[in-house]
Amino acid sequence: MNVLTAMRLGFSRAVRVRRLWFLIWFFYLLLGGILVAPVAIYFAANPGHSLWSDQLLKDFDVQWLPEIGRYWHSESALTLAAVLGVTVLLAVLSQVFFAGGAMALFTRKETRYVNRVFFEECARYFWRFFRLFVFALICYGILRAFSGLLNKAADKIWGEGMVAQPLVYFGRFRLVLDALLFVYVNAAMDFAKLRIVNENRRSAVGAGFWGLRFAARNYLRVLVLFAVVLALGLLLIGVYRGSTDWLPRTGMGTLLLAVVTQVVLLCRIGLRLGCWAAEAEMYPPPPEPPPPGPPLVDSLVGAVVAPTLPAREAGAEVPLPGADEEAAGPA
Repeated sequence: MNVLTAMRLGFSRAVRVRRLWFLIWFFYLLLGGILVAPVAIYFAANPGHSLWSDQLLKDFDVQWLPEIGRYWHSESALTLAAVLGVTVLLAVLSQVFFAGGAMALFTRKETRYVNRVFFEECARYFWRFFRLFVFALICYGILRAFSGLLNKAADKIWGEGMVAQPLVYFGRFRLVLDALLFVYVNAAMDFAKLRIVNENRRSAVGAGFWGLRFAARNYLRVLVLFAVVLALGLLLIGVYRGSTDWLPRTGMGTLLLAVVTQVVLLCRIGLRLGCWAAEAEMYPPPPEPPPPGPPLVDSLVGAVVAPTLPAREAGAEVPLPGADEEAAGPA
């Protein structure tokens, strides 16, 4: 299927399941509250007593960091680090959990979202998708090691020279190469999820290797899809940045900024779901079954009975088997 057609069908299907957008958005809103609440309570209880700290925080002056350092204790650092770690872990697990239900929803070509069916699919594919997530981490680690080797090789070749221009150009090349490889692995893992759902594969590693091969064969289409998604994502970031610069930081402006932030987050969730739906449209259809042949019983009967029956002409009598022996009589 053409990539533009797949994107049109995928994003239109993602728009029709807007209830799923709000479900994931509400979960991440609660998850953000788990992280923000302890941090807000800590800063309100300690640096909040300093007017100078409030003045520095207003425009986020760098001097605000040493100001709050006077109130920083090891116990507070451990508490905030633990909260941050739990939040990141829940975010990763929820991403893996929701991916199972979303991939199943887009694979079945369903247009109606049902909570019970969605959560059943999430639970069904969670462990396989988690194993695939571990496989993806290994692939990203290999890419990171490969990029580090390229950097060391470039430093070995041009590091001791008098001209820094080759290293600058190579750094830009390495940045582009890292981005292209990241897109490749990300798309490969998405197609591996689709293979697990479509064919009910038990081996996440086998599906991962198949996804790497499929993404390599269709890399240009994958690159176009991710380029469009990236452009839309940058547009959302631009809207958010423009809102933060235009809206005042007091009174109604703060409330409107919070609303804009949540709308941008909701659109980002829809953009991710639309990307998954477009990839589901790009997934190769299952092979068509062979045409049905004649039934086995009829073919056997036709092969055995048909040669024993003599051809009958119009108006002619067909002699029964054994009639000639009875007419001749005993010898």
